[in-house]
Amino acid sequence: MKLPHDVQLARSVCAGCGCLCDDIEVNFRGDKLLGLQKACPLGEEWLRGLGPIQPEALVKGRPVNVADALFAMAKILHSASSPLLVGLSELTIEGLCEAARLAEASGAILIQWPEPPAGLSLSGLHAPECSATLGEVRGTADLVVFWRADPLRTHPRHLERFSLVPRLLRGQRVMVVVDANRENSTAQEAVETLPLSSQAPAVAEDIEIVRALRLRIERPDTRKQQGPPPEIAQRLLERIRASRHAHFFLGEDAARSPAFWDELQSLAAHAREKHRITISALPAPGNGRGVVEVMTWQLGSQELAMKGDLLSAGATDLVFALGMSGDVLSKSPFVKLNLPRITLASTLDPGAEASIRVPGLDPRLSATVVRSDGIHLSLDGRGGGAADPAVEILRQITRATGKQTRSSPSEPPSPTSWA
Repeated sequence: MKLPHDVQLARSVCAGCGCLCDDIEVNFRGDKLLGLQKACPLGEEWLRGLGPIQPEALVKGRPVNVADALFAMAKILHSASSPLLVGLSELTIEGLCEAARLAEASGAILIQWPEPPAGLSLSGLHAPECSATLGEVRGTADLVVFWRADPLRTHPRHLERFSLVPRLLRGQRVMVVVDANRENSTAQEAVETLPLSSQAPAVAEDIEIVRALRLRIERPDTRKQQGPPPEIAQRLLERIRASRHAHFFLGEDAARSPAFWDELQSLAAHAREKHRITISALPAPGNGRGVVEVMTWQLGSQELAMKGDLLSAGATDLVFALGMSGDVLSKSPFVKLNLPRITLASTLDPGAEASIRVPGLDPRLSATVVRSDGIHLSLDGRGGGAADPAVEILRQITRATGKQTRSSPSEPPSPTSWA
């Protein structure tokens, strides 16, 4: 697998933050980035940190060729009785499909790590009437509410591309920030900032506000019975009544509360006859939505949440970290419990039994990711990039594992060639 010496892409995808901007112009000569345009500071840092597109490998911390690492991985996976495949978010859709096949062939459990926000699957899959694509928000949302979110810090181009700057199809857009953080940089761009009193991750106040808001929308005469709603609920009520489409973007802390998601979904459902209200989370970097979609259509299950007693009960004897960057892996419970591990990710892991570095979500790949709103994007903008090497690596490990499952378990898998 080789790339042309010069690679120029006019509409590639940047995975530096959760926006997955698909209009980035990049220019590579070999493995060196010569130029880029339209990337935000987070995106520029990520793009400049990309490694060589050719895979590299370690076995017990020593550099080896990829064929030897494949042989070691297949042998270790074959000898494990209850392996876990964890991580996943740095894999492309094509890589995720192969990871699901590997899990079936080896009897492993697939777990997305870090755990996605509670509302990731609820937005669009369980409650389609309460969701909207970013294109819909850009074109029709005349009220945008950021709840415990600071996109100028975490998703620098979000306002520019989706939620503030783009012109509406009709009317003017109003942006409101609801947050307890007095240093929220996005608040400077908002028409109104509504201050919460409780710091994250507490959401009891948030639930109370949304519940009061729903009650007033559902039964306008409630004020006569129970008095005025909280001030934030009253201000949001006025904004929603003056809008045609209100969209709530949730920051990480707010999005991790299932109870808060339930209240927002209930608000959107009960307001449906009079107002259009939609909800989504500001996503973490990576292909998290792609993980949910692949697990749903290929395995028929979205149950990816980490089980609290899975590791402590000794229910696994091997961790295969797929698409999990080194800094995330180092903070995970899998490392802390000193379980043996093998890794396939965008960074090499010297502490693993065997480790292969692959490009991850590199824009030079002709592969697919899914944006948080369910829109599928080609990493290279369909510019003729290279095939994702993680796909072939996982496919060969699956073949070796499958052959051993059907034949004698006492024989180790044969070394696999890599071209």
